[in-house]
Amino acid sequence: MKKTASKVVFLFLVQYNELQVIEFTLNRRKGLMTPRIFLREVEHFGVFLLGIGGALGALSRFLLSGWAHKTMGSNFPYGSLLINIAGCFLLGLLGTMADKGSFFNPNLKLLVLIGFLGAFTTFSTFAYESWLLLKDGEALKMWLNLGGSIVLGLTAVLLGVFVVRNV
Repeated sequence: MKKTASKVVFLFLVQYNELQVIEFTLNRRKGLMTPRIFLREVEHFGVFLLGIGGALGALSRFLLSGWAHKTMGSNFPYGSLLINIAGCFLLGLLGTMADKGSFFNPNLKLLVLIGFLGAFTTFSTFAYESWLLLKDGEALKMWLNLGGSIVLGLTAVLLGVFVVRNV
């Protein structure tokens, strides 16, 4: 039995909490692509948005880091520095806009603030959470977070290196 049609493309459109899927089917005999549209309710829409934002953030980090390596050289981690500073600026800017009730709805926060910026740089989250502690009058906790993250983070890296080299 000869197969006459095969699925070639799915196009996903997201609107509110619905995922609109457009499936294009190629009819090999007629050489035509016929679309079939159906709607599907997304049960865990936030997880979907988080994943999309995370993928875009990781891709952006990779591309920006590669660009910095090519243009500025490899004798210093310029890419990481650039990404961390840009991420801190963006999270400070967009996080404050979200706090003030600007155009950010919960889905946009998941997509941009948590998904995109979370994958783009975790340093921005670290810096922003430290700022929130300071803003809330918790200076000691802020310094514990800053010092603890740096010292314990470096210690964890050294421990990981030790385990690989000696165990």
